[in-house]
Amino acid sequence: LDSAFKIQYDAPIRGHKEWRQRNLTVIGQGETLCVVSFAPKAVAKKSRPLMDAIATSVTFPPPPAR
Repeated sequence: LDSAFKIQYDAPIRGHKEWRQRNLTVIGQGETLCVVSFAPKAVAKKSRPLMDAIATSVTFPPPPAR
């Protein structure tokens, strides 16, 4: 499951009011993991390749040998 959305705060957070957030849920091997990435809207497009690389690098280890 992958979702992305814009967040706007009343007061600046780390100097920015508008942020982009992506939530990616990874399911496998009987486990579930949620990966959340975020960046200020002003640099979100430039940050997307890095955010995508981090999110897609998350994997589950292979099951133990039987």
